[in-house]
Amino acid sequence: MPTTTKKTNLNVKVDAELKQAADLAFKEMGMNTSVAVNMFLKRVVTDGAFPFTPRYDKATETAITNVREHKNLQSFDSVNALFQDLNDEG
Repeated sequence: MPTTTKKTNLNVKVDAELKQAADLAFKEMGMNTSVAVNMFLKRVVTDGAFPFTPRYDKATETAITNVREHKNLQSFDSVNALFQDLNDEG
């Protein structure tokens, strides 16, 4: 007799347009989103890593580099000065 695996639900919040586009992309690949997510999770568990290299947009990548290299950082003399600067930008 074959062994059955107990299933559970995974609830994830995503942008509605992203989900709709992903559903369509997976359908064109011959699967549904549930199958695709299961494939992703199995690969992460098997490899112990993402099955792709995460990328950032250029602005985020630049900000990360600046922090790592201690460039273009702004400091404040007080918390009040920080909040004043934040309020001025808004």
